Amino acid sequence: MQEIIAAIDTGREIAASQGRSDLDQHLDETKKRLAAEQIQVVFCGQFKVGKSTMINALLQRAVCPVDADVVTAVPTVVRYADKPKVTTYVRSEDGSRIEERERPVGEIDLLVTEEADPSDPERERVVEVGLPHRMLRSGLAVVDTPGVGGLDSAHGFLTLGALRHAKGVVFVTDAAQELTGPELSFLKTAVERCPTTAVVVTKTDLYPHWRRIMELDRQHLEKAGLDLPLFAVSSFLRLRAARDPELNAESGFGELVTFLARDVVAKTREQAAKTAAAEVDFVASQLEQQSQAERAVIASPQSSEQVVQELDRVQEQAKRLIHPTATWQQTLSDGIQDLVADVEHDLQARLRTVIHDVEEVIDSGDPKDTWSDTEVWLRRQIAIVTVANRDLLTERVEQLAQDVAFHFELPEGAKLVLPLAGHAHVDSVTLAPASSLAMPGGKLAPLMVAARSSFYLPMMLGTLAANLMGGGLVIHLAMAGVSLVLGGGIGKKIIGDEQKRQRTYRQQQAKAAARRFIDEVAFTLNKETRDVLRTAQRHLRDDFQGRPAQLERSAYEAIEAARRLRGLDETQLAARERELTDREGRLGSVRAAARDVAGAREPVGSRG
Repeated sequence: MQEIIAAIDTGREIAASQGRSDLDQHLDETKKRLAAEQIQVVFCGQFKVGKSTMINALLQRAVCPVDADVVTAVPTVVRYADKPKVTTYVRSEDGSRIEERERPVGEIDLLVTEEADPSDPERERVVEVGLPHRMLRSGLAVVDTPGVGGLDSAHGFLTLGALRHAKGVVFVTDAAQELTGPELSFLKTAVERCPTTAVVVTKTDLYPHWRRIMELDRQHLEKAGLDLPLFAVSSFLRLRAARDPELNAESGFGELVTFLARDVVAKTREQAAKTAAAEVDFVASQLEQQSQAERAVIASPQSSEQVVQELDRVQEQAKRLIHPTATWQQTLSDGIQDLVADVEHDLQARLRTVIHDVEEVIDSGDPKDTWSDTEVWLRRQIAIVTVANRDLLTERVEQLAQDVAFHFELPEGAKLVLPLAGHAHVDSVTLAPASSLAMPGGKLAPLMVAARSSFYLPMMLGTLAANLMGGGLVIHLAMAGVSLVLGGGIGKKIIGDEQKRQRTYRQQQAKAAARRFIDEVAFTLNKETRDVLRTAQRHLRDDFQGRPAQLERSAYEAIEAARRLRGLDETQLAARERELTDREGRLGSVRAAARDVAGAREPVGSRG
């Protein structure tokens, strides 16, 4: 990392000395991206397995709230800051953006653990804690994921979606029992999204049989085809180690810290350095072009016109890349349009399946009794759809970036950083409450109708029959008994039919509510899809437009330098040659440093 930073600084000095402010700025942006690299490590697992306590123990700070009856409800990111601070990110009133707000450090418990109403636009989406900790200074950012609902809940699937953008994953289980089927299933999917994953068994100080659990977990991982590091830790001992360092080794956290430092932080920074090295190599090749042109003219003055003509060809080639009709521009524009259509069609197809399934779920019961369970199930299905749809979006945008980069012959490893880290917050979409599904008029009116029908009608018929038969007391009593029996049957039938009618009405209302909910989800996701793709399009367009502009200017500067040499005498040419030798030596050192980091590469060119 230090080597590539030194190469960037030297490259900037040379670029500034040659008047190439564009290349100077290019390297300055590269250095800023390198310094701002965030290495997110997601801590995930079932609820109440000790994720938050383990993060506190890892940092030896009381950062994440923990208690017997506390469950993390909001994603919490802990990253480096010069002084402790808490920042929340909430959706704006119109729902169009996420707003950043500073909050008192003392409110962290309330912000992270409260179960806010999903319909409340003010509820926190993410809470970020800044901490002046040496472990976080390297760029490490620890993410404590919500434990509510477990791995198979909507939160669990949204956590899986976030793992695609993580640099490392720490899956947390405890020593109370061996790994379960849902945990292994989650792990398989997690490894597909982030191969740098480790499994940590917590609470070894509470369970004497933790070694047996570790062995069983190791066997389960092997049978599942998961070759993952497995660590056993005691958060209690790690926290005590802040006062008694001898307990640190016994806590088991040493291996976990090594995994984070070596396998996550070091490898991520190495990859970031390689990406920066590719940019340094690109800039150095542009700076060398002018020197090479001048040296060719000095070595063979009679060939100066040929050198200028060749540079003219390179300049025209670069100009064609800048033009709006360039092939790469068309590739980008068509690709974005195809992406919008394909991603929205994929979403609609998936949501149609959800609509069909939820209607079957509603028909199988009475929404009066099952609506809360139906909402949990529906939100889980929406989370699955969201993650799958966003996976498609991410993969296709990355492929489009590669297709566009093909026109520039970018070297392998010059990976573009795309703004795709966010995902849709569909949990802000509300589902109609169970009270809205009831038939207007309440329960009293149907019961009154049933009572009148079951009492008056039989009694009137009974009285009429008794009068026709002579009207004696015995006849009246007999007919009254028959009327009561008949009334009871009629009332039961009327009440039963009314209950069925009300249940059918509630089912119809529930289906309509579910469709409205899914339509709103589709609207939200499609809006975010278009926003993400517009951002990606602008990002790619601006990045790739800058490259041919730099290529064109490099050719222009080389042409001008070659032409200036025509009027110099031998003494001036010799002096200029010495200057070129000194500059080429410095550029050679810059390229050598870049290639030491990134590997030998061909100079960056263009296809036209």
